[in-house]
Amino acid sequence: QMVPSPRVQQTPLAGNAPDASSNPQEPMVTLKDYHLLHQMHRDLITKMAELQGRHTELLCNHQQLIVAHADVLNMASELQIQVANGGAGGLAAAAIGDQASQKKGHPTLGVIRVDYNYPPAEGDVDCPGSFGFEVTYRVIPGLTFEMAQTGKFTEEVERRFA
Repeated sequence: QMVPSPRVQQTPLAGNAPDASSNPQEPMVTLKDYHLLHQMHRDLITKMAELQGRHTELLCNHQQLIVAHADVLNMASELQIQVANGGAGGLAAAAIGDQASQKKGHPTLGVIRVDYNYPPAEGDVDCPGSFGFEVTYRVIPGLTFEMAQTGKFTEEVERRFA
């Protein structure tokens, strides 16, 4: 749908009344104002393109942080497994070992997760409070819902299962 543009008029000379044939409901824009608005519009488009680029950069950085976070979670899970099996050392490992020894004799559920973060609700498999026993989570970086549903994994995702 075409929208009529405002009338552009040269700045009137002092003492000249508007033309009697002009429509008083149409907005009057001077040529100077038109050029100013046009420049502001170009500046706005330039700024929007700049912000879009920054937004894209932030999204890429966010994805990299998610992958790094998943890697840290996987390392923590592996450390817990090592401690539970009598390996690893240090004060942090000893603290994890104490927790593991208190839960011996109780079942542990291992959950492999897709590479997606969301706030889990009570009852969801991703919510540790949903179970009455220990749950160990492992995020597989790059694993998507579609891959999990079809069972077709990329080579990189298959390596991360190991």
